[in-house]
Amino acid sequence: MSMDDRKKKILKAVVESYVESAEPIGSKSLVDILGGNVSSATVRNEMAELEALGYLEQPHVSAGRIPSDKGYRLYVNELMPRHRLSVMEMKSIDGFLTEKVHEFSELIEESGRMLSEITKYTAYAVTPASEELTIFRFELLKLGENTILLILVTDTGLVKNRMIRSFGVLSDEQLIRMSEVLNRNLTGVRAEDIDQMRLGQVESTDGMLHDLMPQIWKFVCDTMNQNDGRRMFLDGEAMLLAHPEFRDIDKAHKLLKYLTRNQNDFKTSSALPDRGQPIRITIGDENPAPELFDSSTVSATYTIGGNTGTIGLIGPTRMDYGRAEASLTYFVKRLGELLKDGDADGGK
Repeated sequence: MSMDDRKKKILKAVVESYVESAEPIGSKSLVDILGGNVSSATVRNEMAELEALGYLEQPHVSAGRIPSDKGYRLYVNELMPRHRLSVMEMKSIDGFLTEKVHEFSELIEESGRMLSEITKYTAYAVTPASEELTIFRFELLKLGENTILLILVTDTGLVKNRMIRSFGVLSDEQLIRMSEVLNRNLTGVRAEDIDQMRLGQVESTDGMLHDLMPQIWKFVCDTMNQNDGRRMFLDGEAMLLAHPEFRDIDKAHKLLKYLTRNQNDFKTSSALPDRGQPIRITIGDENPAPELFDSSTVSATYTIGGNTGTIGLIGPTRMDYGRAEASLTYFVKRLGELLKDGDADGGK
C-alpha cells in the first residue's frame, strides 16, 4: 500500500480536524470535509489502509481515527500549509521586541512569556553561552587501591571532581606524573578545541593514562557542557492544563518535572536546527525522554554576538504546527533585524 494523493488528502483532513477539535474523526465527517467527492465506504477503506501503514490510530474500537506520531511527521514534512500570522499577532511581537531590545537582560527571559501568551503553549528560552570555559588545572588523588579522585579547575575558578576507577593499583608518584601530563597537554584550551591528535599525545605518554582517558574525557565534556553560562527560562506552564491531553494531572506533572529537573538535557537536545532548517519540529517519541513522548516541541535558534540560543514551544502532539512554526519564524526574523539595526546605530 502506498501513499497516493487521496490518502494524503484524507490524512491532512484528519490531522487538521483533530488539531481543532481534539476529537477522533469518522468517515462520515471526513466525507463532508472533503466536499462529498468520495463515498463514505471509500473513505473508510482509505482510513483503514492509513491505519495499517501506521499514519492513523483508533483510540477505541467504536471511535474514529486520530493521527499517529508518524502521521504528524508526514503532515509536517509534506502536507502542512504555510500559516500566516494575523496583523494583531505580528504587532504583538513587534511591540514586545521594540520595547525589550533596549533592555537586553530582560529580552530573552521574557520572550517565552510573550510567545506563550500568543500561541497558548508552554514556551522556553535558552540564552546563548555567556562565557567560554577553558581548563586551568587537573589533579589526580588516590582514594583507594582502584579509586581515583579526578579534580578539574577552570579558568573562572570553577572546581569540579569525580571519582573514577583504574584497572590497576597506582602509586601517588604515578598519579602526580599523570597529572603533569594532563596539565602539560590539555590546559589553557577550550574543551571544543581539544582534538584527537592532542588526546593521542596524552594517551601515548603512559599506558595507565591511556586506560583512564575515556573516563577523564567524559568528565571534561560533562563539565563544559553543564557550565557554559546558558540559562533556560520556562513560561506558560499552566497552558498545558488547557489541553485535553494534559488534564491528567499526573501526566502534566511528569512533563513539568522533567523540564525543570533536566534542563541541560532538554536544551542541548532541542538546540540544533533540524536538517539545516531554521525551525526544528520534534514529535512524540522523537523526543529524548519518555516524559516527552506525549508532547511535541517546535524550536528556533537565534544568534547574538556569534553565540547561539534557542527559543521554543512545547505542547501536545496535537499542536497547530503551522501556527507555532510561523510564530517562531517571525519572532526570530524580527529579533535578528532589530539587533542588527541596534548594532548599526551603535546600540546594544
